[in-house]
Amino acid sequence: MMEDDSYYYPDNQQGPPSRPGRWIVFIIVTVLAIILTVVMLSITTVENYIYAIFWMLPMVAFLLYAAYRWAQGRSIAPTDIAEDDKIFAQMRRHALPAEHVGDLDMYRCPDCGLSFELTNAVVVDDKVVNCPFCNTRLYIE
Repeated sequence: MMEDDSYYYPDNQQGPPSRPGRWIVFIIVTVLAIILTVVMLSITTVENYIYAIFWMLPMVAFLLYAAYRWAQGRSIAPTDIAEDDKIFAQMRRHALPAEHVGDLDMYRCPDCGLSFELTNAVVVDDKVVNCPFCNTRLYIE
């Protein structure tokens, strides 16, 4: 049985299809970058080679990378804001669980072992406080 590659996969990295016009622009940009690099290195004095190598060449390399990604129809640096927010929420809540002491509004820090009232703790985030004694992040359940 033959395999059919025509299925659409929503999680693929391909993005929109590239067009021949984009590849023509990429070739023109590549030729101009090579000409610019050769001219710059030929007219630059020996004292300015460091400037040319560490400033101009990385810029030309990034320009070629951006043009190549654009010609493919992909974005240069894809981001997913929803995934970033989910990761930051987990990082904000990354704290030690505070131990509740009896029926009072007191908690014990598992790091230093001292008990404190919740009103004395510094609130960092929703249900996250800093221990007033050792400044450890604690998660209040």
